[in-house]
Amino acid sequence: MITGLSASVLTGSPLRSSIHAGLGLSQVGEFSFVLAIAGRSAGLITEDFYQIFLSSSVVTMMMTPFVLSAAAPVAAWITSRHLLKKLKRTSETEGHPKKKKDHVIIVGFGLNGRNLAKVLKETEIPYVVLEMNSDTVMEMKKKGDPIYYGDGSSREILQKMGIARARLLVIAISDPVSTRRIVAIARSENPELYILVRTRYLIEVDDLKTLGADEVIPEEFETSIEIFSRVLHRYNFPGNVILDMVERIRSDSYTALRNVELPKRNLFDKCEWIPEMEIEGYRIPEGSHMVEKNITELQVRKKTGATIIAIRRGPKVYTNPEPDFKFKEGDIILFTGDREKMNAAIMYFKHFR
Repeated sequence: MITGLSASVLTGSPLRSSIHAGLGLSQVGEFSFVLAIAGRSAGLITEDFYQIFLSSSVVTMMMTPFVLSAAAPVAAWITSRHLLKKLKRTSETEGHPKKKKDHVIIVGFGLNGRNLAKVLKETEIPYVVLEMNSDTVMEMKKKGDPIYYGDGSSREILQKMGIARARLLVIAISDPVSTRRIVAIARSENPELYILVRTRYLIEVDDLKTLGADEVIPEEFETSIEIFSRVLHRYNFPGNVILDMVERIRSDSYTALRNVELPKRNLFDKCEWIPEMEIEGYRIPEGSHMVEKNITELQVRKKTGATIIAIRRGPKVYTNPEPDFKFKEGDIILFTGDREKMNAAIMYFKHFR
């Protein structure tokens, strides 16, 4: 283990990664048996020593799965207690941003981190990136990106990134142990910091929020939201119904996705009653200011360019409704136009006063 730890530190890896690597290399490899047999044949080791070596080798190999599973939390525990502090400073020192303020710190430069950095760069929002892949860091530094090599679970590194002066922290890595530690450190260093975390699974959301994360985005449920949104759109659900579902799910830390109450398909199946048309729908929600207003008062065509072609109220469909037709709660308005006009109509209905 010591050899692996030392070699990793000397190559510039952060202390946590070095400890992880040392634990991973601590077991005896299969080639050691070949060397031991050769040594015994040459008289370099005795039979008793060979048997001791053989027994200890088998034990270390049996322990390997358990050591590897515990490597990440053990490495995090050691670095959190500031053990080997001098070694830690040696392995994690390099140039870091100076006097950054109100900036975004991105931990992890995978697909999510890259996309976010691209948007921040285009909008001229100050940001820095912390990444543990040295090749990626060197490559992006050549392109002028503010990216730095270091371990985000290190308090010292986060301080050098200006965590106390940052406005927002985005954690986009796949290591749950490190993610939890980064959240805890960041919250203690900057109580006003907005912390946004990307995680793989919903089960991690509550723990991360308890540690101090403001918003946690589980990939598995964002994927689910994207899928069900597209499916419902293909089945012609009104756009505002889909948006309301998405907003409700996200606002409650995705727990609502376990128990979403979807309206019956036949309530919105526009294809069956007005086929072969490029149309959009809007269901009038409870408390809407559209209730008891008529089509003339609404002025949809004048305000948005979209045209109302039908209204469904329960099982009854009113095609080409008269200008004095009054809306009621739960009515579904069917309208047509190009995509821009239909989107404008949805926003107009939603915010009608």
